[in-house]
Amino acid sequence: MFLENQKVVGLVDDDPITVSYGSRLDGYPKGDKQPHLLKQHTDPYHQGSVINGISRIGYMKGGKKALWIDEDFPKVLHEKADNFITQNKEKPFFLFYSLHDIHQPRVANIKFIEKSTMGPRGDVIAQLDWIVGKIVETLEKQNLLENTLLIFTSDNGPILDDGYVDYARELVGKHKPSGEYKGTKYSVFKGGTRVPTIVHFPRKVKPSVSNVLTSQVDLFASLASLVGQKINKKDAIDSENYMNVWLGKSNEGREFLLEEVYTFGLRFNHWKYIKPTNKKVPNWIALKYVDPAFRTESQLYNLLDDKLENENVAKKYPKIVKKMEQEMHRILSEKNNPLKK
Repeated sequence: MFLENQKVVGLVDDDPITVSYGSRLDGYPKGDKQPHLLKQHTDPYHQGSVINGISRIGYMKGGKKALWIDEDFPKVLHEKADNFITQNKEKPFFLFYSLHDIHQPRVANIKFIEKSTMGPRGDVIAQLDWIVGKIVETLEKQNLLENTLLIFTSDNGPILDDGYVDYARELVGKHKPSGEYKGTKYSVFKGGTRVPTIVHFPRKVKPSVSNVLTSQVDLFASLASLVGQKINKKDAIDSENYMNVWLGKSNEGREFLLEEVYTFGLRFNHWKYIKPTNKKVPNWIALKYVDPAFRTESQLYNLLDDKLENENVAKKYPKIVKKMEQEMHRILSEKNNPLKK
């Protein structure tokens, strides 16, 4: 269902909603009990309530008039974004548009079905491309594009199989979603943590390619500085101001950058350290053909010579490993750190 202004769209008083991620509810069919109702079959972890032919995580009852239709996402969400931009065109505005399209379950609008050769995954990528194009069209129509900062990025690296059987692995062909890098979503290797990022701001940014180390966490402080907004000391304590990096005016990024994907990694200049762990790979990750980088020994990679993270040089550079271990310990031991174990 959709939420707008903290309220469920279309909800009626005599049909309240109950959600559970533990005990089963009787409101809707279960994916594991009635698989004939499904548009896509799933792994054992996505066999909860069936809504719109999709078996979800968890269970639900009620809210029948509020249920969404996955195929309508492009129309519904774009209309909201378009209206917001149009209504605020005379004053500065901030729009965060989190695109659902390429996240599992991948269910394309009929307009985009078979627009690719890669099945549902390729089709929803085409759908996403269309949506981004429509946002740009709206900005152009309102004469805002030249003076609008657009940031297009991803929340993690790509993954083919993420719980729903849409044959992404079988239909991917020669395309390599992570490019040359090792790892995917759920992995602390580069393929899981290095994400595409495009900054478009014609009045301020000249076309270029940047290799500066920074993080999406830094957008909070950076954008605050752009608009002259002071930040409370307790807010976004890990965010640092690198607005000049985002605008292509500086090559001075982070010295250290913590990465966390079920284990911890740390970047330092051209070095990448991965903390050793005795964790076993959970079944739900193993089912996705993912290497999360769990190792019992320390891992150190010299990204200057080995950008693909193939050669562990921890034994060759014990001083660098010690420095990285100390810095990671400091970060994880900080007071009020939610990652502290």
